[in-house]
Amino acid sequence: MRAIFLGIALCLATTPARAVAEIGPTDPAELEAFLAGLLPSLMETHHVPGAVFVMVKNGEIFFAKGYGYADLETQRPVDPETTIFRVASVSKLFTATAAMQLVEQGKLDLNVDVNRYLEEFQIEATYGEPVTLHHLLVHTAGFDDRFLRSSRTIGSELPPLGQYLAERMPPRVMPPGRFISYSNHGLALVGHLVEVASGTPFPAYVREHVLDPLGMTRSRVFLSVPLSPDLASSYQYRSGQQVEMGYDHTLLGPAAELNTTGMDMARFMIAHLQMGRLGDQRILGEETARMMQTRHFTHHPKLDGRCYGFVESYLKGVRTIGHGGDWRGFRTSLVLVPAADLGIFISVNGNFRGPFYRTFANTLADRYFPGPEPTLLEAPDDFAGRASLYAGTYLPNRRIRGTILKLGEFLGAIRVTANDDDTLTVSFLAGEDPIRLAEVEPDLFREQEGEIDAAFLRDERGRVRHLALEEHAFDRIPLYRSPLVHAILAGITLLLFVGTLGGWTIGAGARMVAGGSASPVSLPARTVASAVCLLDAVALIGIALVLRQTDLFELLYESIPTSLKQQLLLPLVSLPLTLALPYSAWRGFPASGQATLARLHYGVLTGAAFLFLAMAHYWNLLGFHY
Repeated sequence: MRAIFLGIALCLATTPARAVAEIGPTDPAELEAFLAGLLPSLMETHHVPGAVFVMVKNGEIFFAKGYGYADLETQRPVDPETTIFRVASVSKLFTATAAMQLVEQGKLDLNVDVNRYLEEFQIEATYGEPVTLHHLLVHTAGFDDRFLRSSRTIGSELPPLGQYLAERMPPRVMPPGRFISYSNHGLALVGHLVEVASGTPFPAYVREHVLDPLGMTRSRVFLSVPLSPDLASSYQYRSGQQVEMGYDHTLLGPAAELNTTGMDMARFMIAHLQMGRLGDQRILGEETARMMQTRHFTHHPKLDGRCYGFVESYLKGVRTIGHGGDWRGFRTSLVLVPAADLGIFISVNGNFRGPFYRTFANTLADRYFPGPEPTLLEAPDDFAGRASLYAGTYLPNRRIRGTILKLGEFLGAIRVTANDDDTLTVSFLAGEDPIRLAEVEPDLFREQEGEIDAAFLRDERGRVRHLALEEHAFDRIPLYRSPLVHAILAGITLLLFVGTLGGWTIGAGARMVAGGSASPVSLPARTVASAVCLLDAVALIGIALVLRQTDLFELLYESIPTSLKQQLLLPLVSLPLTLALPYSAWRGFPASGQATLARLHYGVLTGAAFLFLAMAHYWNLLGFHY
């Protein structure tokens, strides 16, 4: 949930504003010695094969070095000059830069309906307000999320960006300009607007107007086959060994397709720190560059917000901007401290688990950016009586609503609970460390002995409806929509289905052996009910097992695994049989007053079967939602 960029920024922004000019190390050799005692040990602990670290300061490259291996098989070391990393969502900074160039030239307008520029398709006209370039750049356009069929294997023929967006642009699910909901499709649309306004394909435009002027000669938007020998291989540590992840193409190129080196990124950082200029080359006018770095949206005046492309962090008087990236084993962070003319780029080729970046950032900050230690906050005297107003389950505003990947809510949901010490605990179902919050003013909270700010947002009737953690937004949901409640109900229905099948089988066998009386439920009714129990039980278990065993990245390509398609057939087959359950019960039981327990069991079973269908529909498992 918390971006990689944030892990660095939380710690770099720890010095009071009056000391901003003194931020950072002053001796490259001393920094190198310090990192030598820090990065390799962290990489070993978190199974990271290789890393590149670059720091720029005062318009120059202050320090750059590679650590570990770009490729484990060949033992090729990471070189900041030549080793190419995929920086994923850091690509969005280049897309925003390209768009702002065209804004500067008057070819794009930040505040007009983007449909004015679109020819191949139109953004649906909902909510009575248009989507603008401004909304897209600060991620407030209000689009649903979508991942299925958004990637291709490396070397595949790719459709034009406009064609893909015309076919796969997600629907609008929120009014624009109200909440940040991070959108890869939204930034891909920005890239398409660059194409339309410039008359040039996006990769060619970025090459000609951003990369070449900055001398970023080793950087590419989209890879070509054969792949460059300088590419870093990416890895995920599984079952005690490093598994190579490989490369692919995302069809959302402007959002995530930049491949670059540490030294090339140093030039990009310097250009933005110097307000669009690198040496005698200028990619943006100074006013436009400042506009990119200005906060344009926040959920609360005292929370971090969004600039045009950049994510803002404002902590203890020091402001940082940047972006993070995470894809197929590559994890990247770019952080700028404009007031100190300092920037940091770090990228790794291992899909680590645990607080790699946070530990690195904390240690770096303790060394070079000392600030006041966090203090234990005291809650207002009346907080205990209001704590229940905030407690509940919340879902990320950025989530998938329209496909089978809605199941991701089981990982993204958070739970807010009130504590006896007048604090709140935010627990993450995905397993991240919980956060303990204390109120600092009405509806505004800060992490106890930490740096994370949060605000609870109310609707027009004064009811708490949203939670903003830094720049991330969460929607409060009623109990009946809680993933945890659905998991419990699914478990209960599964036990009922399996228990019914087992009980009826054992009962039938016992009657055959002992020659007892016939079942009070007629054979047709038992047959229909048994079929429903079997189909629903197999569907519940099968879908869970298939998704657990399926590599998420398989779902991003054109083909959905056959095993998953087969499992999704079962709820459809179960549907007409479930609808027949009440009729078969009416026809299959003896006269009223007899077989009371059997009637009760059959009634509960029928209710469970309808509940299963309702949950299957809710989670987009009833039909082929992919």
